[in-house]
Order: sequence, then C-alpha cells, then structure tokens
Amino acid sequence: MTDSENSPAKERVLQFLDNEVTMYILNDIETLNKVERTMSGNCAVPFAMMLFAVIDLFGYLIRDDKNPRKTDTLGNFRHFMSEKNGFFPKDYTKDHAKIVKIFRHGLIHQFFPKASGICRAGAKNPLIIPAEGSINLNVDVLSKDLVAALKKVRQFCSTTHNDMLAERINSRLDRLAKEDYVTFGSLEN
Repeated sequence: MTDSENSPAKERVLQFLDNEVTMYILNDIETLNKVERTMSGNCAVPFAMMLFAVIDLFGYLIRDDKNPRKTDTLGNFRHFMSEKNGFFPKDYTKDHAKIVKIFRHGLIHQFFPKASGICRAGAKNPLIIPAEGSINLNVDVLSKDLVAALKKVRQFCSTTHNDMLAERINSRLDRLAKEDYVTFGSLEN
C-alpha cells in the first residue's frame, strides 16, 4: 500500500506523527537533552513531567481496550511499556509500576522527593538507579527510550497492512478533541 492508498484515518495519524509529534514532542525532547548537566538546574523534573505526559497520551492512544480512560495513568503506562507491544525495552514491563507510583504520582505531584529522585545520569546508565536506601529515575534513559518508542509507533503505523492501530489512534484523537471542545464550550458560557 502506497501513501496515496492509505485510509483517511491512517493518513491523519501519519500526519499527526510527522507534524505534531515530530515538531513539538521530539523537538522538545531534543532541546531538553541539550541542557547542560549540573548538580541542580538541569531540568530533570520538568523533563520527566513532559515525558510522563507523552507516555500517558500514547498509552491511551494505542491501548487495545474497548473503552480506555485517559485518566488511567497506570493502565496507559502499562500498555505502552508492555513487552507485548515491543515499543520499549523489556525492562519497562517490570518497571512501569515504579515509574508511575513512585516517580509520576509520588514525585511529580510533590515536586521534591521523599523516597525517590529524578536525575540526569546519562543514557549509558540504568533507567532506575539505587541511591542510599532510595531510587532515582534516570530521565536521560527514559527520554532515549521514549524517542525510540515513538519512532517504532510511526514505523508500525506506516508499514503495516493492518490499519487497526492507526484506526484506534485516529478515533482516540477524535475523542480527545471532542472532549476539549465540549470543555472549552462549557467554560465560555
């Protein structure tokens, strides 16, 4: 199937991946990866917040549930990071709950850690780093793996003859847009 033979839903999803995802998400990740790594002020927490939002969004967009909830962060992370999908390295299958419950729900909602931290330790170090009775999330690894996952989603959507994933993403994008317009309308009145 050539690009000109793609379904309208598949074309829309490919345009979304090539435009919005590439121009905003991937460019922002690239920009944040250029931040100089120092003991403080290296944007580790804001960077993690952005990555968590992207993972949550794509988990929702690709989930094979009949009626997923965009507010089911753990389910969205679990699905996107599952070994079955093959978008992330297989370690994420066992680490997704820590990432959500310790770092996203715990740290991000409190900003400063109690039993964990978020660091910029370089992409060659592990995703989760033990630290004196605590653990740290290495945002450099998370960003590298998320970029690779988004590229795999794009490749899967463009090369497969099964348009089921593209159709699912398209319908979820429609649902999100509709919800936003309804919310906007209710706030304008």
